[in-house]
Amino acid sequence: MGGLAARAWLRRAGDARRVRRIITLGSPHQGTALAALSRSGTGLQMRRGSAWLQALAQTEDAGRRALLSCWYSNCDHVVFPASTAALPGADRHFVPGLPHLALAFHPPLMEAVLEQIGP
Repeated sequence: MGGLAARAWLRRAGDARRVRRIITLGSPHQGTALAALSRSGTGLQMRRGSAWLQALAQTEDAGRRALLSCWYSNCDHVVFPASTAALPGADRHFVPGLPHLALAFHPPLMEAVLEQIGP
């Protein structure tokens, strides 16, 4: 959910000029099927098509979406289907075969993310 929190922060910050890039790993940008089982506030926000996700998306123009780099997998057992982690207009990176938490610890993915961050 960190990617959603970063997008919400960016919405509140207003001025995106100080943000170079936001990198997300397995974030439910378009919700997740798993949230249908949740009754918590954040779980309700992560439901596919939720009012909260729709309101967030309405505040983002193409420039803001271009700041995001979304890494996602087809084996994520938390954010699924995989397409929900790929935010339209963002820089999208599909990494096959990794479960949710492995996205943060997979050496080739970590190297690629560090390259994106740059010096």
